[in-house]
Amino acid sequence: MVKVLVGCVGTMLYVVWAADPTRVADGTLVAMAIQIASFVACVHIAGGKSRTMLRIGSPIAWILAMCVLYFIYPSVLWCLGASFMWAGYVTPERATTLFLLHGLFMVSMTCAYAAVSRGLPTLPVAVAAPKTRTAVLLFSVPMLAVMLQRLLIGGTLLPADSYGASWAAASRGVIEARAVGGIQYVLAQVMSKLDMYGQIIQGVGAALLLSRAIATRRNRAVTLLGVACVYALTYFLSIGGRSPILISGIIALSLTDRLVGPIRWGLLLPIAAAALAAFGPLAVYRTHTEPSLAERLKATVREYSETRGDDSIGEFGPMLGKEALALDLCDSTDFTDRLYILRSVSGVVPSQLLPDKMHWLSTGDTLSVVLLGERAVRRSNAGVAGSVIADGYRTGGFWGIGLLGAMEGVLVGLVCRRLAGSPWNSGLGFFRAALVAALCSMSFLVIRSGIGELLAYMVWYVAAPLLAALACGPLFRRTRRMRPTRQVATVNRDVIVYE
Repeated sequence: MVKVLVGCVGTMLYVVWAADPTRVADGTLVAMAIQIASFVACVHIAGGKSRTMLRIGSPIAWILAMCVLYFIYPSVLWCLGASFMWAGYVTPERATTLFLLHGLFMVSMTCAYAAVSRGLPTLPVAVAAPKTRTAVLLFSVPMLAVMLQRLLIGGTLLPADSYGASWAAASRGVIEARAVGGIQYVLAQVMSKLDMYGQIIQGVGAALLLSRAIATRRNRAVTLLGVACVYALTYFLSIGGRSPILISGIIALSLTDRLVGPIRWGLLLPIAAAALAAFGPLAVYRTHTEPSLAERLKATVREYSETRGDDSIGEFGPMLGKEALALDLCDSTDFTDRLYILRSVSGVVPSQLLPDKMHWLSTGDTLSVVLLGERAVRRSNAGVAGSVIADGYRTGGFWGIGLLGAMEGVLVGLVCRRLAGSPWNSGLGFFRAALVAALCSMSFLVIRSGIGELLAYMVWYVAAPLLAALACGPLFRRTRRMRPTRQVATVNRDVIVYE
């Protein structure tokens, strides 16, 4: 906690010293200080009664980490004069308002989460870890599936189309299935939800490999390098989506912390720095369709070196511009919708039961039309991610953001508490730990998507697997329990037993 406080104070002092005078209005730096102080308070509150640093396996820790990336990081760089996409919508006055809204959301979300999950017991895990070859198989399943699909369909390992073309083709397939209706549309809906199960399996496999290496203190560097190489190969063979790798990686780190942690946050800094550094080049890589991997990498390096100066904040800066645009739309048009949160929640209902929802425009849809143009959105199914600040402000201004933050905090807290509460089945300890890790991987949805999409992810990837596991309860009850051996890692009542 002291390190977080020192880092935040140092960041604020640097902003005051190096701020661009053209971007600082009356009260801008004060609002920036309030935003950073709100983050420090959230870390303190979420730490619980012990006031210790949050563990990596905690969902609220990942949500606050995403708040740093999407709220504080672009805010700091904007004050320092950095350029980013759609920066023209951000004025000093708008920036002042947005900084305060960021702080309000973080505080309301964290307080609601802490109120629901306070006193949450450490999740007990006591399972016999699978053999190494089983963990390797789980970790390699998504990559092997992609390789097999490429060879059967196109006869090549690399995707033939760019990420944009592949995404547009998938969107057109769903639209065509919806027009046909019936069982074809149902299958299209189900298939669109199954991809993330491969990411969850891959993350669990990576966690088992990392946990075994940490607990046995053997081949740590080799295991970490192997995991990184498989993730890189999975990305190069895929259509270019970065979120699947991010989701699987968060699951791996969170579950590893639950099994053999706590893992120090300082150990993640090199991993986080490498991931952030690769985020921009990977976005460029997925636009190339050269026949060989070497040619694509060379073209990526050449293009990124020529264009990286145009956007010094990369992925996270545009969020500030989208938030400023949303506030402008609310103040100047009829963009405000008091029932928007309720409509967003109803998005989890299938369109067959609620056909009217197909005519509702989400905040992301509206921002896409304004920023990219209606023609681009309709012809290529292009779009931008949503914004929790835009959703809340659209619903009720400052109060809407506080309400939305509290709703999401309660939702995440209740799910986490239910997963880690009284054990319904002693054989489900590891399975519930994996679902908590999957919940951690949804942290970026809290910032980038509406509450309806977050709820849909929880239904498909937490509730559905849990209900299926409970239905197969007798299978878990017959799981063989092993007595601890010398190779046992026990931290905070979390136990993993190795063969």
